[in-house]
Amino acid sequence: MTGRPKGHEESTDNDEDVQRVEMELPERREKYGGKEESGSTSTSLKGMLSSYHMQNARIPTFKGESRGEYWDYMNSFKRYVGTFTAPDSEKLQMLIHSCSSNIRNVLNPFTRMKSSEGYRKALSILKDRYGDEDAHIEELLMNLINGPPVKITNGEGLQDLADELQACICSFESMD
Repeated sequence: MTGRPKGHEESTDNDEDVQRVEMELPERREKYGGKEESGSTSTSLKGMLSSYHMQNARIPTFKGESRGEYWDYMNSFKRYVGTFTAPDSEKLQMLIHSCSSNIRNVLNPFTRMKSSEGYRKALSILKDRYGDEDAHIEELLMNLINGPPVKITNGEGLQDLADELQACICSFESMD
């Protein structure tokens, strides 16, 4: 099992769930008198499973307190929600519900638009307000520069500095 939250197994688990349900469908239809639906059953089942797994995602709450928080939040959001095949309207709802109330108030009007346009614009407004990459890089570098001085004999302080440098590198690499 990876470090993902419960409900976020690899896509093979989703495929196995879909295959199991598809195998049971003929029996269920016969038993309960169901009819074959038009369209791809596999596609609709994948969509339902995707929505289910997306709704069980444990996304941190975005409060809008810093650019670093924004980048951490967006990486989590894209990892757990952005990759699912769920409709944009559901993704927009997940985005809104994973934000603090002051940010929800800004994003709620986008639910009145077409779902794909509303979702895209909601992501865009968050990026415009909090996602300035250059300012975030500057913040990270200033934190390093203005941090406490570390003596070469201070093993714990050097380890903390190395950890902070690693966090900066990860932040730089995660920006798209």
